[in-house]
Amino acid sequence: LTNIISLTSIILLLYWVFIFISVQVFDLKIFRENTTEIFSFSILGILSLLAGAVIVNVMFNLTKISDVVSGEYKNKESENRSLRKIIIYLFIASFPVIFGLLFLGDYFSSADKEKKLVETAEYIIKENENEINKFCSLKFDSVSVNDAGDFLKIVSGEFNEFPSISFVYMINKNGRNIFVNIQENTNWFSSSKIEDHIFSCSKEENEYLKNVFIKEYHNHKFIKENSNYRLYFPYKKGKDLFVIYFSDYQRYGKIGS
Repeated sequence: LTNIISLTSIILLLYWVFIFISVQVFDLKIFRENTTEIFSFSILGILSLLAGAVIVNVMFNLTKISDVVSGEYKNKESENRSLRKIIIYLFIASFPVIFGLLFLGDYFSSADKEKKLVETAEYIIKENENEINKFCSLKFDSVSVNDAGDFLKIVSGEFNEFPSISFVYMINKNGRNIFVNIQENTNWFSSSKIEDHIFSCSKEENEYLKNVFIKEYHNHKFIKENSNYRLYFPYKKGKDLFVIYFSDYQRYGKIGS
């Protein structure tokens, strides 16, 4: 019995360490929050179980020694050798299976998150259509920009799915197309320079925005990066076009979290 407990504890420990390392290295979103704390307590629990099994096992060592002396241990070892090999092979083969399940879980988790965020974005736009229409052709002056900031502050406060909502516009300055970001805390009174409100993003996102504004590509774009979900949602009224940018920081268990 003690051998079974010890072996089970070791297997669970190896599986849990493998799962935890896979989640951290490949940024898989399987567990929600406090993964690091759960991992630490799980390790302590498994080690405690293993230590207890080892202590009890020492107490029964005399029985095993007597089996070795009588020759029975060698016969038992020969009988279980083939079964042991099968178990080892199955154990090794289980790791790729677990790894595949982790990636599958991450895929479905991201797909479900995208679906929920898109539904929420569509709902926000539908419920605030009149206000959003006013910001399609935003005049970059203190009154219009601060009105947009006030609106964004209200909407982001109403929906916890999106702690951050902003508007992205493309303007031409000195013959160069640049993206401007209007956020809830944008203060046009203190800084009315376009250069102070440039939207910073990755090359992939920059190319997407160019396709939206120049080629009128109207599909939304969902991005999962580290513990951050981002959603770009183009909105057009007549000839006016801008992008509503939703950002949701979702805390998952990480080292140091």
